[in-house]
Amino acid sequence: MQQIKFHFTLRSSHEAATSDFSGSASTVFDDGSFLENIDYLGYPITSTNLQRNGELYEATVNFADNISLGDAKYFAEAFASLTTHHLSYDINHFYGSPYVEIDFGKFYRLNGDGAGIRDHISINSVRTVQLESFPISASEPHELVHFYYLGMQSNNLKSKFFNLFLILEAVESSAIAQSIFADGTLFSEAEKNIISGIANKMGDRRKKGVILSIINRTEQSRQSKLYSVLAALGITQFCALGDTATPLSVNLVKELIEARNKLFHKGSSIDEHLIWGKLIPITREIVKLLLTNPNALTPD
Repeated sequence: MQQIKFHFTLRSSHEAATSDFSGSASTVFDDGSFLENIDYLGYPITSTNLQRNGELYEATVNFADNISLGDAKYFAEAFASLTTHHLSYDINHFYGSPYVEIDFGKFYRLNGDGAGIRDHISINSVRTVQLESFPISASEPHELVHFYYLGMQSNNLKSKFFNLFLILEAVESSAIAQSIFADGTLFSEAEKNIISGIANKMGDRRKKGVILSIINRTEQSRQSKLYSVLAALGITQFCALGDTATPLSVNLVKELIEARNKLFHKGSSIDEHLIWGKLIPITREIVKLLLTNPNALTPD
């Protein structure tokens, strides 16, 4: 029999907070067994047990068959996702959405021969930031600053990527982007009339919509257009760490777009280094610009 133990806490996404009111909601689990002799998440389970120690929970899962360390990690993550979904019912989300946070620093796997394995290295770094160094010239924050905040707040890689990429999508659909590519459509007016005529002969509204959607396609690719808009905004380089600048390029923008397109595909994963080293510093430059010039995305 293979056994794993993992620890988790029940967190809340936020608290209700205004200038004259605050409120929070918390969730707790009962101790004891919760699954027995069942096929769960594709794994035959003989028994499970949950023990609470303050805010920390220890889940012990006994499998009928051996389970690899990779499968054990997958099981814990899937448990967190499914349990979080279950917790979202019958609760006022105004006070915060409960979710399960796995502590992989306390992950224990028991071999069939009785030997326990817990391979883990932990590093904690602390930096001191002086508040007086903060910028004081920022006007009222642009709405995209809040998207950046949500991206920083997200503890899930896909969620973090999605929230931050919304900033790039906002730049794509901005007024300044529309002004730059107003005359760069792929088809001439005569060709547009031909396409419209073909679309109007379609009895199916969905097919008609698909045909009409190509009218506004431009000569440039999506990555080329987004790069051009960023360059027009003065964002041509970024710094991931320290003062070493990395030039922005069409290929780099394409890499981000392709990662976005794969985001919701089954089995797809996000390269975390793409987030830390590219998406965060690029969107940070956009936010920096909007803090000093909230109308930067609006053409003169």
